[in-house]
Amino acid sequence: MSKKKKKAKPNSQEKEFERFHLEHKKAVHWFLIRIGLKEGIFEFPEEYIEKITKRGNLPLVFPSEPDNIPPKMLAVANQLLKHFLQADQVESFPGGPSFPLAFYFTTEALFCNLIEKMDEEDFPGLPSVLERTKAYWDNYEKKHNEVFQRLGTIINAISYTLVQETNEIYYIMQQLGKPNFEMVNNDRNKLRLLNYILHRQEREEKEIVVDNESRMAMRMTFGFGNVGAKDLLIKAETLGIESPFGSMELPVYIQNHALKRMNERLGQLYITDAMLEICFALQAAKFVVVKKGHALLEFKLSNCKVGYFKIVLTEGVLLIQTFLFLTNNGTPEGDKLNELLGMQKADKKYWEIDKLTTFLASDIEENETLKQIFINAGCKSLFDYKRAPKLSDKDKQQQLQIGLASMLAGFVQKTQEAKQNDKFEE
Repeated sequence: MSKKKKKAKPNSQEKEFERFHLEHKKAVHWFLIRIGLKEGIFEFPEEYIEKITKRGNLPLVFPSEPDNIPPKMLAVANQLLKHFLQADQVESFPGGPSFPLAFYFTTEALFCNLIEKMDEEDFPGLPSVLERTKAYWDNYEKKHNEVFQRLGTIINAISYTLVQETNEIYYIMQQLGKPNFEMVNNDRNKLRLLNYILHRQEREEKEIVVDNESRMAMRMTFGFGNVGAKDLLIKAETLGIESPFGSMELPVYIQNHALKRMNERLGQLYITDAMLEICFALQAAKFVVVKKGHALLEFKLSNCKVGYFKIVLTEGVLLIQTFLFLTNNGTPEGDKLNELLGMQKADKKYWEIDKLTTFLASDIEENETLKQIFINAGCKSLFDYKRAPKLSDKDKQQQLQIGLASMLAGFVQKTQEAKQNDKFEE
């Protein structure tokens, strides 16, 4: 007698696949009920439901070359993608249920792809299904566009979040090709509705000669989803700088010195925030022309002016040389403060009113007389700065024990008294 063959036990991969299959079937059932099909998956022939639930969840991940991007950063990118797709929700139709963006790619896209291929001959119940889910289908194209618009925003946000050094950029581009709706050997990782590749690139650095001195500068390049790396180009005349290049757009470079001064005078900014704010400032291009071909470009944080970039045209490029805080000498506001307060550069440095942190953490604003002097000098935006940290009463007591405003007000009073005495002596 021949022995009966024992049924092979499912391996771990098969178990995982069956577990996922069951979970995904539940998700499909839940989704169908919420868009108007009370019987859920039982509205359809079993073979159609199997086509959806056995295909998998079409994961969106970012493959890349191992020698191009550190594995840790690739893992972070995929973790962020998973987080954003689960956290961001979109309404199926006005007044209807909302689902995470991830659900669109794991379930809705498959369901809609299947419905589009159906006809009444294959599935006689199709007209009834479409009628009862009419609100869903009427809104589907609009929702589809919104999903991909949000996905684009997420992709750009992830690429900016990955930046760790000022000289690097990340960008994520879609890999062209047809969606792969089928599995290979039950491997869900082979499935893709969309293919995106994560790229990393270093910004170009070169020596630029200014005033007979050679200085290292970095090209202002940014990464954009589905566009790639793109250089920032600005016309010199947009900044009020006379240029032999006419209306030609020129590349923009920035010295490390400018970034260093930004951090000293504004506090440590997140790298991506700093670079993007510089980009926005150049595109908005509000400037004050100063002598010898230089320009002061307004720089804002949260739409509040906090200083200027000093820009010069040299060697066919626009070079950002340094960052000046709003009260620094050489700015219109700083020069006005010199006139009103009788202060010099050393005084500003001593009282630390050449830094944003002073205006955020001190009690200057509580002294109305002193505050009005700064406002008259054009520095109201420093008090309006929307990102100012909200300190607790305990923190205020610890940070303001010295009473900066009273001491600074005393200095101003003595300066004004000295001016009056000078007048009498004359």
